[in-house]
Amino acid sequence: MPIKNVVSWIAMVSAYVENWDIGNARKVFDEMPERNVALWNAMIMGYMREKSGVDKGFELFGLMPERNAVMYACVITGFVRSARVDKAREVYDGMCREWRDPFCSNALMNGHLKMGRLEDAVRVYEEMMVKNVVSWSTMVDGYMKASCFEDGFGQNGYGKEALEKSKDLKKYGSWALVTGSTDGIGKAFAFELAKNGLNLVLVGRNPEKLSNVSSEIRLKCVGIEIKEVVFDFCGDLSYGISMIKDVIEGLDVGILINNAGVSYPYARFFHEVDDELLTSLIKVNVEGTTKVTQVVLPGMVMRKKGAIVNIGSGAAIVIPSDPLYAVYAATKAYVDQFSRCLYVEYKDKGIDVQCQVPLYVATKMASIKRSSFFVPSASGYAKAGLRWLGHEPRCTPYWPHSVIWAFLYSLPEAAIDAWRYGFCLKIRKRGQLKDSKKKE
Repeated sequence: MPIKNVVSWIAMVSAYVENWDIGNARKVFDEMPERNVALWNAMIMGYMREKSGVDKGFELFGLMPERNAVMYACVITGFVRSARVDKAREVYDGMCREWRDPFCSNALMNGHLKMGRLEDAVRVYEEMMVKNVVSWSTMVDGYMKASCFEDGFGQNGYGKEALEKSKDLKKYGSWALVTGSTDGIGKAFAFELAKNGLNLVLVGRNPEKLSNVSSEIRLKCVGIEIKEVVFDFCGDLSYGISMIKDVIEGLDVGILINNAGVSYPYARFFHEVDDELLTSLIKVNVEGTTKVTQVVLPGMVMRKKGAIVNIGSGAAIVIPSDPLYAVYAATKAYVDQFSRCLYVEYKDKGIDVQCQVPLYVATKMASIKRSSFFVPSASGYAKAGLRWLGHEPRCTPYWPHSVIWAFLYSLPEAAIDAWRYGFCLKIRKRGQLKDSKKKE
């Protein structure tokens, strides 16, 4: 490039960090004539992702001319992941009290809880000037785990305290309906709802998978009633909706999880999206979510209680754009606005409507096989998702995703666009290569 600017520097550093090439990222960083907060954030976060880089990240953090709450949260999280909770506490204590936002406090609480230090976690929780639902859910997890350290649930009193803070999902009704329930997040939600004692209406397109999921749940959650609706959202939508309507007739459906959704097989430009894929994206993500809500909602209005969870995506909310996934991101933006409007319309009628905004989760749809700190398993996400139910109109239940969101929010949109565009171009290239091999 004949002329380089801050945006191009950020794009390079972010690209190297994304590919775990911290050496070249630091080389570019050191060569830069000027550095803004976003560049410091990107470089330090790159170091803190790896246990071996935590000390170097902390050293760079010490040189940062203007520190911010996002970087404190990142450094604290890095030490927690390295099982150096005392060091994390030292950083936390060195912060201005006004900067101790929920991101930093939640990270430190999580570290204490992982080390079995419940009392220390409680102390951080009580010191917090501002608490959010992530703070609450982190402590509930801690109390619940502490209750299992001795034989018998809640012998030490922690289980009882956790239960007093958690929501009773049965207050919404005795039945829950889950779409897209045979894989990933939908299947995990079905299991968690059953564990909470709710009967299930499971909607899925594959009859064999649906039957297997039902059998697994019945085996693990004795006494749970399950009704199945075999229905492909890409097919005859009117017929499928009528089947759902018939099945839920007379049932006290208190919770609806609108999880069914489709994405691209891999990244592609808009002009490369064929009519079949375009129709499926709109039909499943937009029309399907809307129609299922329309058929379930009247019963909730009549009973003056209920909860609707629509699964959105970080592609529509967290990042400013998702190039090469334009239609998918647009459909999820619809889900977000649809949810927000219904939240306002029905909150006075006893109905909680919420759009959950996950980032990457280890599922088939995301093409991610292994979970990690920033990429939860479907089960881990679903547990967090149910804890958030009924609290906010839009939320990111898995708290490490909130840290990523805060970091991205601190970067210039142009830098995120450049990084995401390059990232998606690589996905497109790999997808095209796989397609060409299949044709051979």
